Amino acid sequence: MLKIFALLVFGLTVPVQLAAEVTFFGQLNANYSRIEANGLRQSLLDDQGTRLGVYWAKYLDAKFEARYLIEAASGLAAEDELVSELRQAWFGVRGDFGEFRLGRHLSPARIALDPVDLFADQAADQNAVLESEVRHEKSVAYINRFDGIGYAVVLSANDDDNNRISQDVLVNYKTELLYVAAAYLRGHDRRRTLRLGGHYQFPAGFHLGMAFEQLDDKRGNSGHEAYLLNAGYQLERTQFKIQAGRNEADAGGYAETLLGLGLDHSLSPTVKLQAQYSVNKHRDHSAADRERVLSLGLSVKF
Repeated sequence: MLKIFALLVFGLTVPVQLAAEVTFFGQLNANYSRIEANGLRQSLLDDQGTRLGVYWAKYLDAKFEARYLIEAASGLAAEDELVSELRQAWFGVRGDFGEFRLGRHLSPARIALDPVDLFADQAADQNAVLESEVRHEKSVAYINRFDGIGYAVVLSANDDDNNRISQDVLVNYKTELLYVAAAYLRGHDRRRTLRLGGHYQFPAGFHLGMAFEQLDDKRGNSGHEAYLLNAGYQLERTQFKIQAGRNEADAGGYAETLLGLGLDHSLSPTVKLQAQYSVNKHRDHSAADRERVLSLGLSVKF
């Protein structure tokens, strides 16, 4: 507990620039939750979503820029480890042609719908029903943007069989008010994931978003179709939000459902208070399963 709060204080005070070309960045979260799952109750302090990273960039000449990024997830609360998982580690070269990267990447299919999610790193996170958490270990990526349309392609080798290459493609369109994305992942394991979604931010402060995911498992019967809808309203520095999701498994059983209600209050551009209540039923597609979570948290970005 003390380690989590120490990290939050560090995030509020650390200088962003360590050197002329090196930036230390991250997001530090502390959440206190009351959880009731299938008749069992517990209180929990966690740092879900805490991330620490280093970014470096340097122009090689007027046309080419070299960059690297290393980002890790923290697991102080659950695993008592400052660094519990390496999320990204890549080196890239950027120019008029776009950008090529080599290393470990987050899946474009995974991050395609991140801008849609109103409950990121909370119990009502969209990943509760969309369930696609992929990282590419030995991979090459190409990224570019043209007139508001961005696209990314990642090819990665299987650690056990370098002859099996996965393909991960993302196309999105982004303006100040609108975001639309489509992504397709063909994995090493014969699983195919299609993701579609977007959101619109109305000038009056209203937000509407939706997402769809189809997982086709060629190996067996563990695929699914999942849907997500959300809405929000921004009133000065406070956002009121609601998010609902549904996951229907190919194997049958009860459809998993998710409902989240919450509000975010910005104390500053980088510090935010969060409160949420969520109900997640039939997580394993059985009749009796149910989890309810009431949480209050603080999030600091730097």
